[in-house]
Order: sequence, then structure tokens, then C-alpha cells
Amino acid sequence: MEDLKTKIQEASGYLRTAERNMFSGKNQEAVELLNKADEIISPVANAQPADFQVKSLVQKIEKMRKDLEKKGFATRTGGKKELPFEVNSQLLRVRDCVLNNNLERAQSEMNNYFSRFAGPYSDIPEITELQALIEKMKTEETAKKQGQANEVRIQAEQRAAHEKLCDEWRQKLKAIPYFDGTPQNVDSLATHAEAFSEAVKIMNEFNAVAFLQEPDYSLQSLVAEIKQRMDAFHANYTETLWILAGEINQRIETFVTQLNNDVDWQTDKTQVPGFVSATEIQAINNSIVELRPACTENMQVIDDLMAAFQRLETLNEERKKTRASAVRMKPEVMVGEAAGPLLHTAVTELEKTNNGIVVLKAAVTRPWENKFEEGWEDNTKTKWVKRHFRNATVQVAAKLINGEYRLFTMNVDETLVAENAYGNIKSHMLYSDAINPENI
Repeated sequence: MEDLKTKIQEASGYLRTAERNMFSGKNQEAVELLNKADEIISPVANAQPADFQVKSLVQKIEKMRKDLEKKGFATRTGGKKELPFEVNSQLLRVRDCVLNNNLERAQSEMNNYFSRFAGPYSDIPEITELQALIEKMKTEETAKKQGQANEVRIQAEQRAAHEKLCDEWRQKLKAIPYFDGTPQNVDSLATHAEAFSEAVKIMNEFNAVAFLQEPDYSLQSLVAEIKQRMDAFHANYTETLWILAGEINQRIETFVTQLNNDVDWQTDKTQVPGFVSATEIQAINNSIVELRPACTENMQVIDDLMAAFQRLETLNEERKKTRASAVRMKPEVMVGEAAGPLLHTAVTELEKTNNGIVVLKAAVTRPWENKFEEGWEDNTKTKWVKRHFRNATVQVAAKLINGEYRLFTMNVDETLVAENAYGNIKSHMLYSDAINPENI
């Protein structure tokens, strides 16, 4: 370390003296002192190239060489001494470009050198060295451009892959059927529930995807919109269930109110209590059964409905029993041979549609009434027809195969086929009531 310090001090002393000589016009003396400083520091620079003081001193020596050579003084020993000032100056310009890593300018200055100094100056060591450095710069520049091109290609491939991935997921998300849990229809609500389940599955897959960069705005907007509907789905779905249940409950309460308001039969023995038909009861039950699968996670909806429905059924059964005890066959208005065809037609029609029926009593309770009607013959509306006919009412008390006793009220009619002559007699049921057997 002490030897290094001594060398630096000795070379620095020669350099300072050389600078004073150069400034006072003693250029040749300055050259000799400069070379002494260079001879001392060059071995040190080779041994300690990273030392800051050594590098600084070498740079000062080179700068002074340039200053002296610009004045026309050769500063290097050996063959370099014999190079003309203009040659050295051009070589310095080439070297400056190389040191500044300016390939284009270095090539230009080198071309300028060859155009100015052809012949013996084209094959000197300095030129060979500089040409080698320029070729190295070319190789490095080519490698750099190739690296940049590769980087551009990789970025383009990554961008294309990212865009493709975004497009694929955009299509997957758009394929999810719309859902929000608000359709007030059981089938549509079930469809929304299925779509919600599919959305949960697909969004879980989406969240596991590693995108190279942020998804594009279109995809982000689509994801945000689906997430928003997913977040609101359960609340909407539950609210819709209660709305649908409310509609069913309203039908139940309407019937309950009708039954409770039907009180005239209590004071008027000519009237009978009303009741809800089996068709209406079954329709309500069907609605509850249809809604049940949608309530697997909220059975309170079904429990409340069933409680209301059972109250209606209980009240309705009580009214049906009361009605059955009050129902009686109306007075007979036609007997004998005249009543025979009407009774036969009505009973035959009942036996067609009620296997095992046992007729206990039949009576004509409303006599023939003449009627007239006209209209299209059928839905094709191609023929207008007029019909004169008469109809009557027959009541039939019977025991069904299940042991139930019922009073059937039947319509019987026949068509006028000639003056005072009727034919084509037929019958159909108007309605029926349960009846206690003792009332038959």
C-alpha cells in the first residue's frame, strides 16, 4: 500500500511539472515529463485498475496528451512519434467515439480516417486496435438489438395470450344465464337458482386464474356486475319466496273469509252452507308442493303456509259435514212414464263415469223448459246453426264405491227434430253434494 502511494505521488509530481512547462510554452519538456509520469503509473494502473486515484491520474495524463498533440507535438514513444498531427487527431476522434460507446459516430470517423489517410497509415497498430473495438461494439449492438427484439416478441406473445385469456373468460361469464332471484314464478325462480349455482362455480374458477396483468376493463366490468348480483341473490331469493308464499296465503285467507261470512244457512233452513271445492283445495295444495323444493333452506315459509292451509281444510271439512246434514233432494215434479226417459238418461250417464255406483233414488226436480240457441257450429266458424231444444233437471242420490253418499244434480236435454217431436236426449252433471244417508 505504501509503494502504491509513493508511485502515485511521484507520477503526480512529474505531471504537475509537465503542466507548468506546457502552460509556459515548454512543450517538448512537457512531453518528456508527461512520459515519465506515464511510465511510473502504467504498471500501477495494470495492477490496480479499480483504484480511484490511479484512474484519475491516468485520465489526467491522457487529457494532457490530447492537449499537446492538438498543438502538433507527438507525445508517445516509438512509432507513434512519427505519426503526423492530423493522423493522431483523427485517431483521437475515433477513440473518443469508441470510449463514449457511439458506434455510428465511431464508424463514421473511421470511414473519414480511411478517406483522408490511405496508404501506410491504414495498417498501423492503432487502427487495428480501434477496428477490433468497433467490431466488438457491432457484435454487442447486434446482441442488444436481438435481445430487444426478443423482449418485444415475448411481450407481444404475453399480451396476445393475456387478451385471449380475457376473451375466453368473457365468453364463459357471458354464457351464465341471467339471475337475480326476483322472478315471481316457481319455475323461473328455480332456473335463477341453477344459474346462481353455476355462477358461483365459474367465479371460483375465475378467481383461481393467474392473469399476467389486470384483466381488461370489459372483463372487469362483467365480473363486477356478476359479483353484485351474486351478493344480492340470497336476499332477493328469500324475499321472492315470501312474496310467492304470500300469494298462496292470500288465496287461503280469501276462502277462510268466505266461509266465515257464509252464515245465512244458520237462520234460513232453505239454504245450505257453502264450502271450497276439492278442485280449489287441490290447487292450493299443488301450489304449496310446487313451492316446497325452492324452500329447502327456508322451510319456515312452507311451515307457515301449511299451518294456514290446515286451518282452511279443517274449517272446510266442518262445513262439508254440516252441508251434508242439510242437503236434501228437491221435491219430485214429474213421475210415471213421462219421467222414465229423463231418469234413465241421467242414471246411465252417471254410471258411465262412476264405476260401482249404487243409485238409491232418482227424481225429476225441474220439468221441461223450452229453449233456443244459435251460434257457430264449431271453431272453424264456417256454419251458423240454430237449435230449438228443451231441458230439465234430475237429482240422483247414490252411494259411491268408496262408501260416500252423494246427491248428483243432472241436466237433461233433447233437441226439437220436428213439430212437437224431440229426439237426441242426453245428460251431463251440473254439480254434486255430499248427503247424509238418512236425508235420502
